[in-house]
Amino acid sequence: MEWNNAGIRSHLTRVEAWELDYNRHWSTRYYFRSFQHASEAVRPSMPSHSDAEPAPRQWHVRFHRELRSTSSVSVRSLLVGGGEHDGAVVHLLTSSGVLSATCLELGTHGSQLDLPVVDFTELGLAFPRSIVGPPPWETDSTHDSEPAPVGTIRPADTDHNNSLLLEHLVRLWAQGSHEFFEFLGFTPEFTSQTDIGRVLAEIRLTWHVHGHAGDRASVVSRLGPVREKSFGVVHTVHFEEQAASAVIEQVALAVDMQSRRATSVPDFLLSIAEPGRTS
Repeated sequence: MEWNNAGIRSHLTRVEAWELDYNRHWSTRYYFRSFQHASEAVRPSMPSHSDAEPAPRQWHVRFHRELRSTSSVSVRSLLVGGGEHDGAVVHLLTSSGVLSATCLELGTHGSQLDLPVVDFTELGLAFPRSIVGPPPWETDSTHDSEPAPVGTIRPADTDHNNSLLLEHLVRLWAQGSHEFFEFLGFTPEFTSQTDIGRVLAEIRLTWHVHGHAGDRASVVSRLGPVREKSFGVVHTVHFEEQAASAVIEQVALAVDMQSRRATSVPDFLLSIAEPGRTS
């Protein structure tokens, strides 16, 4: 499939030096920012200052290639034709014509959008791979981390409707999850000594209630399935100590930072994982 010709062009940007993460790759939040820009570009204009809470939405992102400083970024958007996700919106993020990430966006009434339709058989790289089934909204006091207070939402973190921007939701759970990853054993010292790090392969973000300026946010995390070369983590984001407002499921690969290839997960993950959660 010619990624540069699929769908319509919906967003352009570039990777700035200050947008890199600890691996010196484009930070996850900016992928989501680009997908939100693309989503807003292809749907009908939304009225400003709406009091209605947006409908639940889901963003299923898969990462295919890392981006570095000065990389060009282009997003193209289309509708899925046929199959399980018929009528859903897909965003394709490329750099210099090479596919870098995909986003399957659900909950946006794609059938109402004037977008080109691409047969589902051409879009396998955009569909769920490891994260399937309903989102795990319920918390689990036995295995959840302590709530991590990640700050108060500022007006600059919100859009024209005073709703938290998607990139800042990602920033909040990234802040809260950092301590959890260190608890698991993925410390900077461990990576420095072993050259084993982690990179994201897949994320499903389900957003039910949007935060607003002034809301205090916290994040709760727990370890998911652990496999030979990958592991899952579930994060729930809470505003004002309410029930989960968003749930983020992620699958990360253990990676040899020298060869940039997937490697076996560290033993400490296998020892922490519950029986029956390894495969």
